[in-house]
Amino acid sequence: MTEARGVEGDELPPADVVTHEDKYRVGTLKYTGWGLVRLFCWLLWGDVVWTLMEMVVPRMLPLKLGKMNAEWLIPIFQVTIPAVLVFALCPIISFRSDRYRSRLGRRIPYLLWTTPLLSACLMLFGLSDLLGHSLYGPVTRLLGISITQNTLILVLMALFLIGYRFGETYANTIYWYLFNDVVPHGRLAQFNSLSRVVGTLTGMAYNKWVFPHALDYFAHVFVGAGALYLFGFMLMCLKVKEGRYPPSPENVDGRKGIVSSIKTYAKECFSHKFYWYFFLTNTLLSVSWMAGACYELLRNKESLQLDMQTLGDLGFWTGFATLVMLPLLGWLADKLNPIRVFVVVFFVLLANPVLQCTFIFWDFGPRGNAIFLYVMALVILPFDTMQDTVTTPMYMRLLPQERYGQFSSANGTLRALARIVLSVLVAPIWYLLIQAFGRDMALRMYPLWTIAFQVPALVFLLLLYREWKRLGGKDNYVPPGV
Repeated sequence: MTEARGVEGDELPPADVVTHEDKYRVGTLKYTGWGLVRLFCWLLWGDVVWTLMEMVVPRMLPLKLGKMNAEWLIPIFQVTIPAVLVFALCPIISFRSDRYRSRLGRRIPYLLWTTPLLSACLMLFGLSDLLGHSLYGPVTRLLGISITQNTLILVLMALFLIGYRFGETYANTIYWYLFNDVVPHGRLAQFNSLSRVVGTLTGMAYNKWVFPHALDYFAHVFVGAGALYLFGFMLMCLKVKEGRYPPSPENVDGRKGIVSSIKTYAKECFSHKFYWYFFLTNTLLSVSWMAGACYELLRNKESLQLDMQTLGDLGFWTGFATLVMLPLLGWLADKLNPIRVFVVVFFVLLANPVLQCTFIFWDFGPRGNAIFLYVMALVILPFDTMQDTVTTPMYMRLLPQERYGQFSSANGTLRALARIVLSVLVAPIWYLLIQAFGRDMALRMYPLWTIAFQVPALVFLLLLYREWKRLGGKDNYVPPGV
């Protein structure tokens, strides 16, 4: 068992009970003011390297596959593979992590061992072209098959991507739970705002100085991001200390083993309609963004004729606007109830995919299209930023704290299952649209997918809000069924 220490080494007796209102304590951890600053600095440094690690693949993958004339692989690489891994791993990792006890805590050990794997696969993914060229002759002779060099590169990309996504899924599942365990709950909103600032600054720097040249220096970008993540994230894991946790909760039948764990997981997570409303809202929201993740960058680059520099600048300036608004929006998120804010903002954000449909009917030319995207981004951005700011606090208020990882994983698992099933439809629908309307128009029609899933998501969100009020609302809500 690890000692109950903060970054400053302050210790509390194991039996000490800490309230949510204590802004320098969480669990058995107690921080001085300077200790809290050090904690924030290390966690925010982790945010920098994490943001870069997560940004390079989704931003570059569609463009890289489009350049290789392999657009049909975008949904598989971008959606299906990650969703399958989340579905298979997330429940197991979260359930075991909530109940794991070690000298280093219950979250950090999981993050430590996955970091080298994730970093190596990210770097190898960036080197797929070089490896494909070097291995083409030996591989074809050894296997006695006739394939193109392009096909071999795609196979290597798929293998390295699976390894990267495996490590990312493992780490991503645990990483966000760590904040709930080591950041005093009275400072969570403040930390979340700082995390958004750091993530935004990192994204701005990437979009301004790296993204415009990323296709030309593909290998350099991925090798650099992988190496930075390896050393930077390992350092954060070694510097942040977890406290001591109470004994692991028993399974619902008092037994141990896989069957008992599955029974416990299913009964605790899926036996109340409140959680179903929560899961379905987030699941429908998640699948609504699938088509955009696959085709938005391709639409902007090929159909709207925006060059890489313009796309990078768009990301930079929207990031800058987000940075300017974050202090005010973070303050508002602290003052207002995050659940109510999320509901109100959701109504406004439905306008985004509707406005994106403008390009189905009009083309303003490269310059006009860029101006339209800038104006639309700046109008929608405050509400989008507000939603991002309140989402994590909303999750933490609605889900049981002692089983936060478990319930978060149930949410992630259902989203992954829906993404697996629906990702199979993305490519066929894409080709049907191409046959019916042509490639250019098919790229412009992706927002229709978003609208089709966000409307029912709003319905379940309103049901969730009604149930939350019935269970006590702002002042008396207690998570049901635990």
